[in-house]
Amino acid sequence: MTDANAHGASSPPSPAEIDAEVFRSLLAVRARHLLRIARCCLPLQPEQFRLTRPLLNQLIAEASQLEELLDSYGARTNNRWYVFRVRIAALKNFSQAGYELLHLSHAMRSYNLVERTPAFATDTQEAIDYLSGLLLCCLRHWHEESQALGLPPPPAPELSPESFNEDLPGGMLPRDRTRTHQETATSRVLSLATQFLHGTESASFLRVVSRTPADKYLSLIGEPVSEESLRGLEVRFHNLQSLYDTYVSDSGTETLDAQLPALRGHISAVLHLLRISTIFVHFYERHICLNRQALFCRGDCPLGLQGFLHVTMGYCLGYSYSFLQMARSICRETLWRYAEVDTVDVPVPRFHGFHVRPSSLVAAIVGHYGSDVVMECGGVRYNAGVPMELFRANEWINRQKRERVYEHLSSLPLDAIDRESTDRRHALREVLIRLAERGAIVIHQHPLPVEKFCERPDVPFDELVRLAIAALLAERRINIQTDIAVRFQGDKRVLADIRILAENGYGENDSGNNIDLPDELGYLSFIRGS
Repeated sequence: MTDANAHGASSPPSPAEIDAEVFRSLLAVRARHLLRIARCCLPLQPEQFRLTRPLLNQLIAEASQLEELLDSYGARTNNRWYVFRVRIAALKNFSQAGYELLHLSHAMRSYNLVERTPAFATDTQEAIDYLSGLLLCCLRHWHEESQALGLPPPPAPELSPESFNEDLPGGMLPRDRTRTHQETATSRVLSLATQFLHGTESASFLRVVSRTPADKYLSLIGEPVSEESLRGLEVRFHNLQSLYDTYVSDSGTETLDAQLPALRGHISAVLHLLRISTIFVHFYERHICLNRQALFCRGDCPLGLQGFLHVTMGYCLGYSYSFLQMARSICRETLWRYAEVDTVDVPVPRFHGFHVRPSSLVAAIVGHYGSDVVMECGGVRYNAGVPMELFRANEWINRQKRERVYEHLSSLPLDAIDRESTDRRHALREVLIRLAERGAIVIHQHPLPVEKFCERPDVPFDELVRLAIAALLAERRINIQTDIAVRFQGDKRVLADIRILAENGYGENDSGNNIDLPDELGYLSFIRGS
């Protein structure tokens, strides 16, 4: 038998190991500037160490290039350099989170958030103070590890704390540039508001976080809070902000509508908070679970896990939920202000009218947009945003159904069927079967329990049939097929979704079983619990 290795099937050779001293010398060169930063900052007391964007920019840049270098040489699987690699990751991630926090701190006034949530400014500063202490601690750990690995002190010149100052004068530049979009952007605004409402239904897990006590925060990581769930939501908010900046910003519509900059501000605030929480949850899942002892100085470190979870859950995700709800309210108000009122005629649900499922879905659509929609039938107007209001319409709908089927009864020889049958049970079933054959009714239960209707021989047969049909319909043992339509009136965007719902059987088939809804109504999946 031929050896497989003779035909080129052998495994590729393992790369040669780099000499330990050569690698240490390489790291000494590449880590020089980060060592300068560490030697500048570490003599400071925690209350003297302040985060600035110049400092964080340099920490991010230096930690990122070191992390990439370490990974390219396999530091993740090397016993000597693994802890060094973990501490570099801590510096990079927490510096990125700190930069996002500083951005929020500087920009929140332009986001129109402080007036609505006065505590946000205070809580943001507390989060910055926590991250400042955490970064100083991480920098100290990394520097100690550098010394243990024999990295030499960096050559002159030394840095001073003033190298990272960020003294910003007050005031703003004059708003004297000609607007990019001279035309109105009403259609884009409405599209953005609609997309926001549709795209943020999946953020309902943030409500769970906002209602969870602090001592239970850890139980949320993994499910429902994970890097995957947060990153998906972060991308969605980034896309929404981009849509606003591309099509609405600088438009005449934005200038005339003060709510629109507030909407943009709330979207931006949520985006930055989600970025911070994504960084923190990623770091927990990737590093803290495995390397907690390498990240915090001791088990009861005041900068340890409890503070970490408080910033992640209580501050980032708690405020994300608050600002998300505010943004959804702004979107609903916007849709209401720009509403284009229209009407649409749709058939009633085929399976017993507006019972629980169709009524709940219609009301969910109306509530999703926050608009006023009425349903009119039989000369009565019902609030389509309240399921119990829609239930009331069933009385009129069922009356119409009974009248339709009674018309079919008038063409049947009821007296002859009664005379020719051995008893009234057989006669009643015969009538119901003939109605089903004509398509006038649908029988949901075989055999139909008609015995109780035949206990009074003094009741005329035609009246007995009507009583049985009304009772069996109410008990949902039969249904009466009709083409009854109702009219909805309100914002045409809401009506468009109600029409789609009606075209898809109001989420049920003719037997009342749940069916899938089209992608356009995907936001209802969170309401349906599917």
